[in-house]
Amino acid sequence: MDSKATILITDDEQIVRETLKVHLSREGYDIVLAVNAAEALHLLESTPIDVILSDVMMPEMDGFELCKRIKNNKGLQHIPLILVTALNSKDDLVKGIDSGANDFLSKPVSGVELRARVRSMIRIKRQYDALQESLRSREELAQLVVHDLKNPLTNVMFGLDMLQHSEDLNEEVSSQMQRISEQAKRLNGLIEELLVTAKMDAGKLLLSRRDIAIRDFMQEVERNNRTFAEARDISLAFEYPEDGLLSLSIDRSLMLRTMDNLISNAIKYSDPYTSVVVRLAYLDSANESERDFDINIIDQGYGVPDADKESIFNKFEIGRLKQSGVRQHGLGLSFCKMVIEAHGGIISVVDNHPAGSIFKIEL
Repeated sequence: MDSKATILITDDEQIVRETLKVHLSREGYDIVLAVNAAEALHLLESTPIDVILSDVMMPEMDGFELCKRIKNNKGLQHIPLILVTALNSKDDLVKGIDSGANDFLSKPVSGVELRARVRSMIRIKRQYDALQESLRSREELAQLVVHDLKNPLTNVMFGLDMLQHSEDLNEEVSSQMQRISEQAKRLNGLIEELLVTAKMDAGKLLLSRRDIAIRDFMQEVERNNRTFAEARDISLAFEYPEDGLLSLSIDRSLMLRTMDNLISNAIKYSDPYTSVVVRLAYLDSANESERDFDINIIDQGYGVPDADKESIFNKFEIGRLKQSGVRQHGLGLSFCKMVIEAHGGIISVVDNHPAGSIFKIEL
């Protein structure tokens, strides 16, 4: 396996590049050479690399900066990088560690030590590759399972709908059927979120945009959440600009699911006899015919701790509501963030004083 590894050597001195190449060629590696950091970055865009060896003292961009750029690139940061340097002060070592280097070699380089350290880095890279392959396989399996859940659940929902319209049901049974139907629809919504999230992760989701009258759209959102709010004794209000609202080009289905998620969360985590307000406003825009919207979902609930304000939008992230101590996790807010960003928007959360949160959407 190691014989197939590809090593990138970056050094502005030809004799150093050739010396390192001779030492490593004995192991059967494929060797790629770069005369400077810019060429190394260019090669990394098109060539799969297993280990990077980089000189530190190079013109224009030194090895420390090259290391930082690689480690800040999500597509490259997993590649082990060894800094090869004549510098040996503690400050230089600290600078190398801070830049993200995985290991160091001192010049003049010992061939035995060089090969041993490269073998060690290759093992790390192979372990990472194996883990990623395992995760991909599990994710593909999970997506297949989720997709296969759709058909039986669709049949269940169809059967429930037929039963609910039967004249033979008494009031109690009809009420139970209604609750079962609501939970089936909720489960169907969760499955849809999983499938859409998987498509977004794979870059395969295409938005079905069309111009939607914002007021009509938000009135549908209100109808979807009014019963839930009333059942929890929550006042639900929608506020619009005085001069009305224009249309907005959105994927209606995805955005409807997003708004329902955010508003139902606000209702769910609010105390009875408080309010949830959905406030729409225009953002300042140079083009009046394409005005941007600001949508605030304002609640008087438990609030989100400062430490969780960013992480709660991550998939399966666990957060804790302030006063309640209730731990929250799942796809809901991650799904919302992905949909908003797919529309070119931004979502964030800030405190609502004296209590609660404001989820802010800019579109």
